[in-house]
Amino acid sequence: MLGMKKYIYGCLGLMLLTSCDLINPKEEVPAYFRIKEAQLVTDEGIEGANTSKINDIWVNIDGNRQGTYELPSTFPVLATGSRSMVFRAGIKVNGIAASRQIYPFFDFYEFSMNLEEDSIYEITPIFHYKDATIFTWLENFEDAGISMKKSSQSDTIMVTQPYLGQVSNYVGYFAVDDTRNRFLYETVDSFPRPASGTTVYLELEYESDDYLTVGLKLITSQYSTYEPVITLYPHPDGLNKIYIELGSFLTSSTSAVFYSVYFSTYKQIDAPKAEFYIDNIKLLRF
Repeated sequence: MLGMKKYIYGCLGLMLLTSCDLINPKEEVPAYFRIKEAQLVTDEGIEGANTSKINDIWVNIDGNRQGTYELPSTFPVLATGSRSMVFRAGIKVNGIAASRQIYPFFDFYEFSMNLEEDSIYEITPIFHYKDATIFTWLENFEDAGISMKKSSQSDTIMVTQPYLGQVSNYVGYFAVDDTRNRFLYETVDSFPRPASGTTVYLELEYESDDYLTVGLKLITSQYSTYEPVITLYPHPDGLNKIYIELGSFLTSSTSAVFYSVYFSTYKQIDAPKAEFYIDNIKLLRF
């Protein structure tokens, strides 16, 4: 009888230990990635400057979605051993925080590595433009002439000058005041309207004391119209990079045969003069 009791108690103890393991399973210890920034590498003669504003990294592990992380970020990964990683560059479309998307023109950053628990891996993703990217128009203001022209609606002109005294970095500069208060420049060339559904973006760096409108001049077989796409708020504290989505606008403009890009402003602030700098303009599509 005593032996039977010991056996029963032993079984009960084993069951309790097993139950505890089921209720409180061993916690997984993650590995961590730390990403301070992402970089863009370009062939400057063909693709323009390597300036970018990558706000987020979209992460896949072994083909499965891990998450989206705003930079800079340190994030956990509940995976160890040899893993295949894919990082995608995320942007704010039209500069809007609620419109975060993977930028379609950048290649993915792919690599494999062995992950260990409780380890931190510092990564700087490096992105390139996809080979299929078509650079319809580039303007960096480094050449003697520029690929934009003054509209008859404009009473002020654009000039090229070093940005804040940086001799190696020229920008397009213009200003409006109480006497000359309207500015409108457009591309010298007009471009064939792409097929409906084509992905089209305009990349731009700008610094402004007043509102700046970016739009499209739509050209039909009989007439042309200036259509604003976005009005950018003043940004006086250094050059700001923005990615402006144009594809949906061009898709809806079914009567247009050609189009050009324009920039316009008129003086709205109370200060005597509003100054503007623009640089590294890229019109891209597939």
